Amino acid sequence: MSYLNSRIRVLTRSIRCNYARTEKRILNSPHSFAARSLITRRLRCTSGIPSLSHLGRIVSTDSEKAAIFTTAFSSNFKNPTAIPNVSDFSSSVNPSASHPIDLQDSDMFAPWVIENSLRKLPPRCGFSPHLANFLIIKKCATTLALPLSIVFNDSFRTSTVPQSWKKAVVTPVLKKGNASFPNNYRPISLTDPFSRIFERIICNRIKSDFAHKLSVHQHGFLAKRSCASSLVQVISNYNIILKTHKTLDVVFFDFQKAFDQVPHNLLLNKLSSFGISPPFVAWFSDFLSSRSFSVKVNSFIDPSSASISAGVPQGSVSGPLLFLLFINDLLLSLNDIPHLHVAAYADDIKIYSHLPSSLQAGIDLVSTWAESNFLPLAHSKTGLLRLGSLNPHHQFLIASSPILDSNSVRDLGLLVEPDLKFRAHISRTVALARLRCSQILKSFKSNNPALYSFLFKTYVLPILEYCSVIFCLSPSSHLSRLLESTLRVYSRKTLQRCNISFSCYSQRLELLSMHSIRHRRLKSQ
Repeated sequence: MSYLNSRIRVLTRSIRCNYARTEKRILNSPHSFAARSLITRRLRCTSGIPSLSHLGRIVSTDSEKAAIFTTAFSSNFKNPTAIPNVSDFSSSVNPSASHPIDLQDSDMFAPWVIENSLRKLPPRCGFSPHLANFLIIKKCATTLALPLSIVFNDSFRTSTVPQSWKKAVVTPVLKKGNASFPNNYRPISLTDPFSRIFERIICNRIKSDFAHKLSVHQHGFLAKRSCASSLVQVISNYNIILKTHKTLDVVFFDFQKAFDQVPHNLLLNKLSSFGISPPFVAWFSDFLSSRSFSVKVNSFIDPSSASISAGVPQGSVSGPLLFLLFINDLLLSLNDIPHLHVAAYADDIKIYSHLPSSLQAGIDLVSTWAESNFLPLAHSKTGLLRLGSLNPHHQFLIASSPILDSNSVRDLGLLVEPDLKFRAHISRTVALARLRCSQILKSFKSNNPALYSFLFKTYVLPILEYCSVIFCLSPSSHLSRLLESTLRVYSRKTLQRCNISFSCYSQRLELLSMHSIRHRRLKSQ
């Protein structure tokens, strides 16, 4: 018995030493891939695809899951027949037509441009359909720049995309809801790294030349715009309108599988009418045609593949920009309706007005546009938020069906309530932050306060500070104290674990080299 006790003590000491070494390694290189992987495993931030419920039975093997996801994702791609085929359109596009680009004089695909793009690849092994190693490509940037320049120029000049660039490995990513239902996942494409470099170059060129034509109300996937910038602008407009008119109605639209159902032919027509030169349109025409995908579940890749007849690839470089160009005409049309305000983040669109007639006109316009552009709306998920003390509660219709009122609406991750106080959002945020703090304190055994300070700043602060610039809280308010309580408790438990004495909250922050939540919120404002 004494031998077993001795052995247990030795093993326990060995485990503690191993923990100390690994946690010290995190502090030495906190932003390295190895450190992030270790922290993710400790905190269990990610997990594989769980068992799926399909046709009344439970599916647990990765191969069966992949087959189910392949069927589910393939059903999202609908190719309308009311507009010309992609092949018909691409044959009508002449790369040497109205706005030719002289590749001999253009530096769009110059070796130095490609080298700079290669050096911006993430410094990790990564995963691609052909198992290309991002780290090796990044290290060989100078060597690869010239041959890739030749390949890229030839691909653009002939409007021919290598077949390997059209194949993607798709990973299912849960959107929301029950993780056992395949329809609750979105397909994220892992594409060829060289294709991503090419796409990034031409997308940057398009953005630089046509950014002024994009709606100012679009905040998705654009430089210096974000969810926070959209929400700050919208909430400010809400308050201004309510101060003047005492009433405001907001309608939130939900498109069904928006990225997966964009008709290729209509998209190409819109690119051309947008003013994008024929060589670019012709290249995208070939890029979007004859695409295929295989599903990756955990470490298993389905050997079979399915074709893609519609949609823009989610996870690709060009997909977000193509979708913004596709939906841009809707935002411009909505902007022409008097007294109607619009805000968008990619396919998340909301319109609001103090005049019921203007708002109904906007609803009708969105419904008509969605039908004519083959991008159906989920009418049952269309939300209506009524604001203001003098709101007349006018009934709004979409496709002849009344839009139901909502007590709260989740807008880009922010839970918005009619009183615009954000009580429910702050309470939920604090609960998530406390859970993450508990995970950190349970998963790490170090007595180094610098480690806990780093973990809080990296994994808890982003939760607490998401769109916190919107909150106008007095220091003595209950919500302000609630937000601050997370750091108060965490700092106390951390220093107690590290056997460091303290007298007050401000001293704890000083010992951890941190600022209060309120200080950071005021600084961001």
